[in-house]
Amino acid sequence: FEQSMGVSGCINWTIALILVEIYIRRREKQLRKGENRYHTENGFAVITSEDEFLDCVISHRSSDAKYDTRIVTLSFVKEKKAYLATPPGQHFSIRAIINGETVTRSYTPIQTISKEGGVHLTKELCKPGFLSFAIKTYPNGKMSKYLNETAPIGSSVKILGPLGSFRLEENEFSTLILISAGSGITPLLSVVTQTLKKRTDKTRFILLAIKCPLEEQLEKLQNTYDSGRFSVQFLKGGRENLDSTISGYLETFAIKPTQQIGCLLCGPVAFMQYVIRLLKKQGHSRHNIHAFGFDDR
Repeated sequence: FEQSMGVSGCINWTIALILVEIYIRRREKQLRKGENRYHTENGFAVITSEDEFLDCVISHRSSDAKYDTRIVTLSFVKEKKAYLATPPGQHFSIRAIINGETVTRSYTPIQTISKEGGVHLTKELCKPGFLSFAIKTYPNGKMSKYLNETAPIGSSVKILGPLGSFRLEENEFSTLILISAGSGITPLLSVVTQTLKKRTDKTRFILLAIKCPLEEQLEKLQNTYDSGRFSVQFLKGGRENLDSTISGYLETFAIKPTQQIGCLLCGPVAFMQYVIRLLKKQGHSRHNIHAFGFDDR
């Protein structure tokens, strides 16, 4: 009996090793072909493109540009019925050939689909086979001018992601202070929308948005949830009196710096450096301040 078990055990181990080797070779073959990983989440087909660039085309862009920002939608060439995993706060690299030069830039999508279980997916979040970005045009921005202005609809681009180190645990903070400038609202919006959909997450969000191109979307979000969960104030100006504005806005919520208060920022690097100094001056721990594009790329 012991001998037969020994032989059986050896056979099982041999089979297991063969199966592992088959899996490794198959995965390597998939990566060489640029195939993406699929999984099913709440009945939706979800893919990631973390290993290889995914082929897309520019399918739509908004005609109006608020604060020089347009909504640009990319459609997947092959994965027409799948959603691309877009965890909150993470970004994608978009690559295009512009005047013979390969240009790559990072952007955060304005809709969010989780890569792991636990987040309910709804068709209202986005359409399968598409991914949309809020992209600000810069005078010398090769990619932003290409996506927003010069590229014909149907032009080919590639995307890679989701990328980034940002992670937010459920109820990690009692309150999150969000401060954005311009199109920097996109990663903050993705964090808010996914967290608010979790019934077990009680995090409160307080947003100060400067020159925000997505005011309509944020107002709808604020109207959907009571003011105890999500509050937003829009500023039209720039850095002028920003210190007193931030202090005054937070005072209306009686917020005092503690380990349960987190801060998320996104905007130009100089803007984020300035706001970090303000928050630290008010007593917030740098450990609890995350600046997108500054701390995670």
